[in-house]
Amino acid sequence: MTTCHLSPFVDGVTELVATMFQSQCEVDAAVQEDAADVSGVIDLIGATAGRFALSFPRATATRMVAQLLSLDEVDVDDEILGDGVGELANIVAGAAKSRFPDDSSRFKLSLPSVVLSERHAPPLRDASGVLYRRVTTDFGEFSLRVWFDT
Repeated sequence: MTTCHLSPFVDGVTELVATMFQSQCEVDAAVQEDAADVSGVIDLIGATAGRFALSFPRATATRMVAQLLSLDEVDVDDEILGDGVGELANIVAGAAKSRFPDDSSRFKLSLPSVVLSERHAPPLRDASGVLYRRVTTDFGEFSLRVWFDT
């Protein structure tokens, strides 16, 4: 797996932050992976198989979901938080899917699953092959993880 597999997902995150939150973000390679409180996970199924996750500290996820749904942060309970994070992951994965150039790298997307558990590691198949990036926004930091079975 190479960073060319990661670029469509980075572009999808950048597009999400720009269009849904009218903001900008920085995406950096991080020295170490952070534990998360909320993760949206999507399987990539097809000629290109793998898994994608957006992982957030609870505070960042709550701010982003509240903004996305035009709610006050105090109104974002676990159910709304899970649905919102799943939708954010779905938006990024859909944008990334459209950026893969040829049929040999096409894949279908599973429905998003959400992990809501303090300080978890997102469920990825083989942690040694995960491409990881830290995303910094006005709402806080979160991470992008992509793993492909290549």
